[in-house]
Amino acid sequence: MMTSEYPNVGDRDMFPVMKACKVLGICRTTLGKYERLGFINSTVRQDGRKVFQGREIKRCFSSVSNL
Repeated sequence: MMTSEYPNVGDRDMFPVMKACKVLGICRTTLGKYERLGFINSTVRQDGRKVFQGREIKRCFSSVSNL
């Protein structure tokens, strides 16, 4: 179950997958599902790691918490 508190993150902050899951209070499987459904978008750093921007985490929280 997603956390009920609005994530306190900066819009330009970058979060790896596990940190994004911790901020949202969800598991990696759920984060992947939300990404496939278009609730959140990821970017890839130069070293090939997937990261999520703070504004995307906020957008995901707003989208999913309204369902």
